[in-house]
Amino acid sequence: MTKEIKVKAWRGTYGNLVLSSKDMPPYLREKVNKLKPGDDFILTLSVPDPRGDWIEKWYKKAKDALVTFRFHKTVTICYSFDDPIPVLSDVREGDTYDRKTGIAVAYAKHCGEPIPDFI
Repeated sequence: MTKEIKVKAWRGTYGNLVLSSKDMPPYLREKVNKLKPGDDFILTLSVPDPRGDWIEKWYKKAKDALVTFRFHKTVTICYSFDDPIPVLSDVREGDTYDRKTGIAVAYAKHCGEPIPDFI
């Protein structure tokens, strides 16, 4: 398990990355302060992805569920033998079809889950 460290950062006037040293834990601040111009280092940033997280969550649930999926062009159809009425998901106008997203959305609809606006 990786420990996540959050440090405020922003783009400086000339496009450079500026890190707020006051928000850094002392051991990290010490390491950053020892860097000299030209020293190599790796900075890993974790950027939240609510859309990807939501799709992954519902896609995994769908793969474990007792439902069937059918696909036609940009439409994903989800149905089960318990509920004879199929649920459909289709892409929004201007979007590109992605099967994983279609499965996640169709299954979430099947479960009565509201679909967030960012999907």
